[in-house]
Amino acid sequence: MTKLSEGAIEALANGTGGNEAILQLVNIRKIDGGSGPSRFRVMMSDGRHTLSSFMLSTQLNCMAEENILAQNCVCLLKRHVTNVLKDGRRVVIILEIEVIKPAGEVGGKLGDPVPYNEAQKGVSQPAPAQENRLPLQPQNKIEVKSFNRDFGKKAPLAMPSTPGGSSKVVPIASLNPYQSKWTIRARVTNKSGIRTWSNSRGDGKLFSMELVDESGEIRVTGFNQEVDKFFSLIEVGKVYYISKGSLKIANKQYTSVKNDYEMTLNGESTILPCEESGDVPMMQCDFVPIGDLESRDKDAIVDVIGVCKSVDEVTRLTTKTNREVSKRSLSLMDMSGKLVTVTLWGEEAEKFDGSGQPIVAIKGAKLSDFGGRSLSASFSSTLMINPDIPEAYKLRGWYDKDGHAVEGQSLTELKGGSGGGSTNWKTLSDLKNEHLGHGEKADYYSCIATVVYLRKENCLYQACPNQDCNKKVIDQHNGMFRCEKCDKEFPNFKYRLILSANIADYGDNQWVTCFQESAEAILGQNAAYLGQLKDSNESAFDEVFQQANFKTFVFRNRVKLETYNDESRIKATVMDLKPVDHKDYIKSLIVNIRKLAM
Repeated sequence: MTKLSEGAIEALANGTGGNEAILQLVNIRKIDGGSGPSRFRVMMSDGRHTLSSFMLSTQLNCMAEENILAQNCVCLLKRHVTNVLKDGRRVVIILEIEVIKPAGEVGGKLGDPVPYNEAQKGVSQPAPAQENRLPLQPQNKIEVKSFNRDFGKKAPLAMPSTPGGSSKVVPIASLNPYQSKWTIRARVTNKSGIRTWSNSRGDGKLFSMELVDESGEIRVTGFNQEVDKFFSLIEVGKVYYISKGSLKIANKQYTSVKNDYEMTLNGESTILPCEESGDVPMMQCDFVPIGDLESRDKDAIVDVIGVCKSVDEVTRLTTKTNREVSKRSLSLMDMSGKLVTVTLWGEEAEKFDGSGQPIVAIKGAKLSDFGGRSLSASFSSTLMINPDIPEAYKLRGWYDKDGHAVEGQSLTELKGGSGGGSTNWKTLSDLKNEHLGHGEKADYYSCIATVVYLRKENCLYQACPNQDCNKKVIDQHNGMFRCEKCDKEFPNFKYRLILSANIADYGDNQWVTCFQESAEAILGQNAAYLGQLKDSNESAFDEVFQQANFKTFVFRNRVKLETYNDESRIKATVMDLKPVDHKDYIKSLIVNIRKLAM
């Protein structure tokens, strides 16, 4: 026999009730949300009264759609918040609920409840008698929880009014476009820089931030005047009272924030600092193991955490709009033993410090299928170094004890660290012994080798000056240069490098082809400067090549058997190179020694 939490409905209707009430679901009805998600209105009973002013939070819609929440089931109300409408009526938003007795095992309505609002008007209400209750199966006996005055004291969401006293604080999870008077108390977990735009409709600027409280998270955007008003006020990690923003359906394509809605600041919005912030969580992450990234869809937005095994130097790229941007790649590994390359951009790339192999957590990274599987941290991602969360401490303990000896298997074929963090390490003699490059697809490998000879003849060519075109131009001998690809003539050109180099290790040597970036890294000079030297100072040009000999690098090479004029030979192309990180390389050697000693 089951006893519901009598008196809970009265307390909930008056806004004094809390959580852990056992109630029966009497009725559930779907309400069309128009342009937004549908909502479900619920009538609940405590055996004495019924109340129809319950609403499922949209995160729980699946429980109604899958018929988990069905008429007559018995539920445990774990978490809720009460919203007060303009006319004074209260709506109880259900944030967390558990079905402890399915509808099919109950059989009907428990007790003889009457609507609470009618009872308040003096309608007679029979005292619930034990014999009127429908018995439950004895093997499914439910623990009895009676209701008393202390019920609900644990509810963390019954918060005081804001400093201005205009409205009570409500949780993020209860926000929807149909409310107008609300205040949330939340921590800023991410804040973008100011972005500008210019089009036929005019100029503008915006910034965005992400907020979290104990109930959920939400993305917030401010435009133009709101940028001037609020941007300098907001600090990442601080807690604020935020009121009167506009809510709309969230565009899931551009954010990993788990909320059906997003907020836009407007002229009526207010943001006030909150001093008492210890009970507001720091971050909500749903970490995906690196080993599971292979099964995720391209362009998915994911949260990841791992040890930074290796990190590249910052490079500068020029975008199609002729804007320079900083870029840095790093390799992350977790307890799955898998590695993935992550690309950081802009300020995050410039200030990132990978020394000491820190724990790196990224919220909202974008998954790409470039070179297998790789990640990119965009302007809307949140990067955390050695975060104060249990997952980080667990990963640190594993890595310091066992993980440092794991070489790791990379999900990103074309990327590698500067030492032991890279994959598919080979010596140059292994290329012949293992017949690399003889399959249908090209093979990729990493090696540490020394440059022993550079072929400077024909290493430079005159290329199309267009940003996105590197085609060789034809000198028209009239001061103009023609690009067949672009079908245009130009008064100038740019120099490009194709450098043939012979590299060697202790076992063998190999001719490789180096294109622009890798050739410039070996020579220590850019192509434009080398072109000037070649035209004006031949001896200085030769000296650059002499100085580049006998330098050692970590090479990431592509090898493939190619046939030309009925002759087959292995063609090796340098995909990436970087200086040797001797500390990391020694760790790689130790791993190999342990394998050989087993």
